[in-house]
Parts: sequence; structure tokens; C-alpha cells
Amino acid sequence: MTVETGLKNRNRRRGWIILSTFAAVLLYLLLMIFLLRPIIEIPVSYQIPERQTGRPVQALYQLESVAQASGGWSPEWSWLAGDLWKEAGQPRFALPYWLAAAEKIDDASLWENIAQAGIDAADWSVAVNAWNRAVQLEPENTAAQFQRGLLMAAIDPEAALDSLIYARQETAYQELSDALRSAVTGAEDDLHRRTRIALVFVERDMWRYAHLAFEQMMMNDSDTPLVEAYYGLAADRIGGDGTAFIHSAVQRAPNNPQVRLLEGLHLRARRDDAGSIAAFTAAAALDPASPALLAELGMAYQLSGNFIAARHWYEQAAALSNNAEPFTRLLQTLNTDEQQILNELGLGADGLQPTTSPETTADPA
Repeated sequence: MTVETGLKNRNRRRGWIILSTFAAVLLYLLLMIFLLRPIIEIPVSYQIPERQTGRPVQALYQLESVAQASGGWSPEWSWLAGDLWKEAGQPRFALPYWLAAAEKIDDASLWENIAQAGIDAADWSVAVNAWNRAVQLEPENTAAQFQRGLLMAAIDPEAALDSLIYARQETAYQELSDALRSAVTGAEDDLHRRTRIALVFVERDMWRYAHLAFEQMMMNDSDTPLVEAYYGLAADRIGGDGTAFIHSAVQRAPNNPQVRLLEGLHLRARRDDAGSIAAFTAAAALDPASPALLAELGMAYQLSGNFIAARHWYEQAAALSNNAEPFTRLLQTLNTDEQQILNELGLGADGLQPTTSPETTADPA
């Protein structure tokens, strides 16, 4: 073997060694990528152990780490993070993640999540846009149409009609959809239309929508004393403080029995028994023929512990209403509560010798 041949063989072996080493490194890298892929690539199918075991906060920490290690948030991970914040009981933190996801993912269910979070955060522009997009993507979705109809009824009544008409195909949505449609179409002007819509929500204890409806009236120079009082009461019902609005309404219309009624309800919610009795007394004096006002006065006395005065006004309310069931039921409830207290005190029905207060005999008029 010549020297030249030996050098060729040596170079050939060296080439094979380099090629084999390169192939081995490449296979190793491919293997590592394959093994790490389930950790890095987290699809919207939520393959996170912490979430599957009911630990959304821990799952968020894991997702945050993955996003940082991967160079940023993908739309799918943003959607997932929003879902995890919702599961953790913090929907307000979910909203920015869902909005980020929606920039790339146009999905009806995602927009529904955004709409509800917008409502919870009182971000009405976000909620309106989201419900609009949700029903555009799935116009046959009666639930989404119904929710859009509720929101638009409070903000833009005419724009709510199409959704309310479609939503009533579902039996569960018919009654409220029809009530709102009647309020929209049956009023003679915008003030009455919006007032009727707001009262539909009040009657059903849908205070967030009622608050929004009254807020729109306040912003549109329709802030009558009664509207202002309702706005204050609605603020109370959604966790705010309507004191300033109630006080202003009473100052503007001290002789309006409905305003004084709302004042009484406001003070009742604030556990001001004496104040609520005074407000309901004023309301009943202004409209002594109203069984409802007399019953509210009776309720104010009952809550203060004065069952004798409560019975007097419940009886007056029942008599004025020809013994209508709601007022006779109040009397029955009062009898039950009174007997329970007597039993707890170890006394019979005649065991107490109460004194008669002036309030029990004085007519509010």
C-alpha cells in the first residue's frame, strides 16, 4: 500500500466519522424536540395537568412559564389563560387575554366569553361589540341573540328588536323577550320607552341591566327625579352606593310618593330602620290609597321589630286591596314570625303585654 493510498483511506474514515457524528447529533436534537413538544405546544384542548386536577392558578403559572420560554403568547395560549382566570374566579383578568386571542381567532364562543366579561366589568362598548360579532358568526344561536337583545334594549332599544324576535323561538326566552319588545314598540316617546324597558328589568330583579338603562336616561338628559331615584336604588343593588342620587331625587321632588318609596327601599337596604319608616310614612301620606305603600310601611315596622304597627298597616293594605293574596300573605307571615318569637321567649300568644305606640293608630295621611 502506497503512502498516497493510506492517506486516502484515512481521510475517508475521518469523513465517515464526521458524518456519523453529525447524524448522531441531528438525531439527538430531533429526539429532544419530539420529547419536549408536548411541554411547549399546548393546544386549546387544555392539556395541563394542574387544570385537569382543578388547580387553575397553578395552571396559569405553568402556562406563563411556557409562554416566556417560547418567546411570547400565542392566540391559543391567550384564550386558555382567559379560561383559567375565569375558572379561578377572576373574570376581569380574563378579559384582556380573551381580547388578545380574538385578534387572531374569530370564534363565536370566544366572543361570547368576551361579551359576558365586558358586562361583568361594565365595559359596555366591549360587550356590545362582542355580542354583535357572536351573533354574526352564529345567527341561529338563540342564547346569544337573547343576551344581545337584553343588552341592546338597555342601550339602543330599536337595535334590540331583531335579536329579541329571534330569541323568542326558545320557550325559556319568550316571556322576557316579549315584555321588552312591548316596551320598545308600545311607548309614545323615547323617555317612556326607556322607562318601560328599565322597569321590565326592575320587576325581574335584573339590576345590572336596570342600572344601565337608567344610566342611559341620566346621560340623555332624561334625569327626572324618579329616574334619578331609580338609578340610585339600582346602584345599591349592584353593590354601589346610591345615597347621593336618592338624596338629590328627594330634594328635587319631596312630594312624589314613588320617589319617597324608593328612598325607603334604599334606607332599608342600608339597615336604617328609623329612616326607612320615615320615608315610607311620607310616601303613604302622599298616596294613602295605595295598598303597596301601606304594605311597605308595615314591612318597615316589622323589620324594626314593631309587630303591632306592622300588623296595623298590613291590615290596612289588605282592606284597601279587598284582601288580595299578596297582602294577606304578609299578615300570615307576620303571624308566623311573631309566634316563633313568642315560642323562643317561652311565652304563649297572650304572653306579651305590648304598649300601643302613636304610630300604630295614626294614619299617614
